[in-house]
Amino acid sequence: MNEIERKVLVPIGLETKAEDVLKLILFLKNAEKYLYVLFTAVKLPPTTSLESEEQLIKLDVTKKLKRRINEVGKEMGKYGLKTEARIVACREVYEAIVEESNQGYELIILVKRKRVKPFFEKSISRKVIEKTNIPVLLLRSE
Repeated sequence: MNEIERKVLVPIGLETKAEDVLKLILFLKNAEKYLYVLFTAVKLPPTTSLESEEQLIKLDVTKKLKRRINEVGKEMGKYGLKTEARIVACREVYEAIVEESNQGYELIILVKRKRVKPFFEKSISRKVIEKTNIPVLLLRSE
């Protein structure tokens, strides 16, 4: 198996910090042998087509997420880590992460932000952990 074929999924949000992602990655044995896919899913309203890449590119949130992915990728590059960016449109972020995780990844690295949710509502990270079939490494961001 080619070294670069070993993939780790790293979902990135607007508040994801490179140092938090690196805290988890640098604990991995042979961390430099993986390809880290910096993944973000832009939640679109039901009235918008998920196939409309043109609309997705125009959104301010997409531009902000691209900048965040570039920042995280640049920091990871300083440690010799290989990255690739992927942005998709979705209805539910957790579903997009789970669907992507089925594309040959060995691990998901999630940075969970602190946020108060209603008692009955599960977090994105909780839903991903419950629905995916691959290991999830989770860090609670400060």
